[in-house]
Parts: sequence; C-alpha cells; structure tokens
Amino acid sequence: MLQLKELASRDITVNAISPSPTDTELFRQDKTEEQINYLAQASALRRLG
Repeated sequence: MLQLKELASRDITVNAISPSPTDTELFRQDKTEEQINYLAQASALRRLG
C-alpha cells in the first residue's frame, strides 16, 4: 500500500498490482500440479492471482 501512495503523489496511477504469479495457461504450461501448488504457497498471499 505504501508504494501506491508514493506513486499517487507523483501522479502515477496503477490499475492492478499482482504480488503473486497469475494463473494463466502459459503459467501452467509444463508444470505439474505439485509445482503450481508450491509456487502458490511461496507467494506473498499464498495463492495464485
């Protein structure tokens, strides 16, 4: 949230921030379900975006 306030004070707007991998077809490509779950748990929110 702090970054958002810093950016806003410089007239920079951001539509979205994703602190974790985004669950897309490309992300899932060549990964096992175990690898996907590991990466999700390793992210800040413990889930995929």
